Amino acid sequence: MNSASLTSIAAIVFAGAAFAPRAIEAQTFHVVETNVGGDGGTDYLTAEAGTGRVFVSRATHVMVIDGPSGKVLGDIPDTPRTHGIALAAKFGHGFTTNAGDSTVTMFDLKSLAVVRKITRSPEISWVRRSSRTTRPRVRRAMAADSST
Repeated sequence: MNSASLTSIAAIVFAGAAFAPRAIEAQTFHVVETNVGGDGGTDYLTAEAGTGRVFVSRATHVMVIDGPSGKVLGDIPDTPRTHGIALAAKFGHGFTTNAGDSTVTMFDLKSLAVVRKITRSPEISWVRRSSRTTRPRVRRAMAADSST
């Protein structure tokens, strides 16, 4: 082999090593059972990345809790039968789907104040933020009667 070939092979090996996937460290979780009180059952929980806040859907409202301490930080009112909570941190808003009145509640992530309620199809059952886009995604519920 000539010197140019060895240099090319060395460059390919170096480039391959530089761009090879690195072992990803596993996240560690600590599960603690905490009673945060409040009325109504729960459906979904949504954890906000980087803040420690956990959004807990209740029968008629969403509780916002500090995950590490279990302290209630706030409340998003008038979300009857909340199914899903999606957070769009880039835009400073969150969204809930409310089966009780067929609405989506848009709220401010900093103040937790309701920005507006949007009427939606009763077939929408949940909302989440897509990791591939910056837009919230919704899912239609399947009708119990296949003829509808």
